Amino acid sequence: MVEYLRRISLSIIFGVIDLFVRQKRSDVMICTQYAILDADVKPLLDRLSEVSAGQIYVCVQEDQLDTSTNDLESPYNDQVTIVESDTFSFLFKLATCRLVVLEGPHHLHGYRLFWQNYRRTCVLFYHGVITKAYRRHANDNSSPSLFGRVKNTVLDWYLYTGIDAQSVASDVERFFRSSAEGRHPAHFETLGYPRYDRIAELLSDDPSPPPEEIDVEELKTDHDTILYAPTHKDGAYRSTPFPFENFELEELRTFLREQDARLFLRMHPNEEDSGIYEKFVDGETIFYAGQDRSPSSLELLAHVDVLVTDYSSIYMDFLPFDRPVIFVTDRHEQFVDQRGIAFDYDRYFPGKTIDSAEEFLEHLETCLAGDETFSEDRSFVRRVLLPNWKESTVEKVLAFSGFCDDESDPDSQYT
Repeated sequence: MVEYLRRISLSIIFGVIDLFVRQKRSDVMICTQYAILDADVKPLLDRLSEVSAGQIYVCVQEDQLDTSTNDLESPYNDQVTIVESDTFSFLFKLATCRLVVLEGPHHLHGYRLFWQNYRRTCVLFYHGVITKAYRRHANDNSSPSLFGRVKNTVLDWYLYTGIDAQSVASDVERFFRSSAEGRHPAHFETLGYPRYDRIAELLSDDPSPPPEEIDVEELKTDHDTILYAPTHKDGAYRSTPFPFENFELEELRTFLREQDARLFLRMHPNEEDSGIYEKFVDGETIFYAGQDRSPSSLELLAHVDVLVTDYSSIYMDFLPFDRPVIFVTDRHEQFVDQRGIAFDYDRYFPGKTIDSAEEFLEHLETCLAGDETFSEDRSFVRRVLLPNWKESTVEKVLAFSGFCDDESDPDSQYT
């Protein structure tokens, strides 16, 4: 309660500050979800540091401060500043910003209620294209009470006020999220996701290297590289790598040695400390590929030959590489009942579905040999859910916000 009252007080103070502090035409604030170098933040930093002469503030929580500061060992060190949220320094920095980028609707919601500058643009990016179902107002009763409807309306206003656009990658995603959230499609803009700017660069002839904090050297070998990346299960049950009834870990290790292949295991950030790495990683056949190796999975995917996942949307980031994806079922009926899948499972998960250890090793061998046959399926999903992935999302955001127009106008500083 005390923390809640503190944040409300800071939000009101910010509203007063925002009336009087001179907004700068080129200052930007980015609110991160997990880390400063995650899949969407880094492309934003790279491009914004090129087009903006102003300061770029990266807003983090107190518990992110040390790791995020270390992550800032980068070419734009002088231009990018880490700022801890809910501090007085943060209030003044936010007031100067022309463009605000959020990675979740809960970011800055109190401050958005009170900000005063109509020229500020706020864009919300979700954590990539989602293929799992969700509902903002899940309720067994399809006709909630008057109190429930009022509560949901107030909650929506509280979470989304001040946001000028929620970004999606396609019209299909727009209408899925509109339905899931009970919000008008006009709230969504097909700006895409910044991560695909980096993916396009990784697929180019001369991609820039990843930041030195990201370790991909063990993936850049002559061995075939497999990435296993399951999703979390929203607390309903714990993710289990290789969730097959007769799975034998030593049999997998033997297979990897015979195939001259390496498997890298990457758990969801919510399960990073679940003890799974200690069980599977041996540093010879199975390797760690979690957050400490790379906050962004993109830098790993560029060097992966086969992706293995269950229901994680990471495969959407892998589709532009047009390499094999294997989908393992992990308590499939329970997952579908409790979380659900946004699109038809057989049509929009473009790879073989595996539910036994024997079938897994057989198909993995087929993929490593280059004989799998799902390229057309991947192409279909790219066309439907990622129709414009080669177009720069960051440039679209700059055009949508008018940021570049303000940059070119020497008199565009305003209060």
